[in-house]
Amino acid sequence: AGPDPDHQGREICLNSNEDTLTIVDVTNKANPVQLSRTGYPGAQYTHQGWLTDDSAYFLIDDELDETNLGHNTRTRVFDVSDLDAPTLVGSYDATTAAIDHNQYVKGNFSYQSNYRAGLRIVDISQVATANLSEAAFFDVWPADDASGFNGTWSNYPYFASGIVVVSGIEQGLFVLRPNLGPQDNPPSVALTDPVDGATVSGTTVLVAANASDDNGVTQVEFFVDGNSIGVDTTAPYSVTWDSTTVADGSVAVSATATDTIGQTAGDVHTVTVDNVADPTIHVADLDANTSTGRGGKWNATVTITVHDSGEALVDGATVDGSWSNGANGSGSCVTMSGGTCQITKTNINKNSSSATFTVTGVSHASSAYASGDNHDPDGDSDGTTMVIAKP
Repeated sequence: AGPDPDHQGREICLNSNEDTLTIVDVTNKANPVQLSRTGYPGAQYTHQGWLTDDSAYFLIDDELDETNLGHNTRTRVFDVSDLDAPTLVGSYDATTAAIDHNQYVKGNFSYQSNYRAGLRIVDISQVATANLSEAAFFDVWPADDASGFNGTWSNYPYFASGIVVVSGIEQGLFVLRPNLGPQDNPPSVALTDPVDGATVSGTTVLVAANASDDNGVTQVEFFVDGNSIGVDTTAPYSVTWDSTTVADGSVAVSATATDTIGQTAGDVHTVTVDNVADPTIHVADLDANTSTGRGGKWNATVTITVHDSGEALVDGATVDGSWSNGANGSGSCVTMSGGTCQITKTNINKNSSSATFTVTGVSHASSAYASGDNHDPDGDSDGTTMVIAKP
């Protein structure tokens, strides 16, 4: 998940789109939605790009700017933490004039296939300021590093062994093991509270995360919908959050860990805030009618009336009830505009002198059932349980 709280859980496509970075929500394949389209100075042929591991930055290569504009290999860095409004942080010019083609980010490095300049491994640990530097290279076209369409076209740096394979247009396949020396990798962070999908309420919600780094974590900052709610500099990392400061509904709770050289990593959970109590409903009356059946058996029908807290009739409430003490089984009904519905039990045994009906639950789309408010103005039940005599 990327850091943008507005698009959590969505499938996002970042397009190197001829002359722009174009970001599209492709969650619904039948109806993609463009979120932003961002150009940049000197665009000639926006060819390819790759996200940093935390999905906060996007590195772009333009395949024709070196040839058409005469500058060295240029990598542009975009801040995409806001997918609706990316910003160009800056650019990095390499020491060669070669054309850049495909690059792939792994940890603190971008592995760039730059045609005649070969594989160029660029340190991106300071990507937030576009302060990049070359860490290593392997030249597949030793004759020169000019801006021609020869040499390496692509590479793959994602083997667990650390091996990188590089394709050469004229040369074939190279299998390399880069020696990058000691590395200061970005931190890792994982939210532990609240869990993803949780419902929270109150003024002291625990927001906590686990974070680690090979050289130490300096702080973890916590956010709700992108707004900071506190910083903790000591493990275990946590803050308390007053959830009543935001409206009820879905929010993005996130944590960002920072290490000793300013590298960051984030994690996001989507939770539901529910502080405003739902209106309540209750049973306001139980009435029974009986009739005789065949062979001495008998029937009982209970009419249930449902009110809200102001004693107004409620329609659309589902009432569940059960039979006992002379009858068995269960039933349900839905109240109509008059706030009532009926549950009937037929063919009660002729030897049963009475039967008991009990309301076991009432549900409604926008109200909560307050069983303690059940009552019956007639006095023939308590609003929950009714004993019905045989006719």
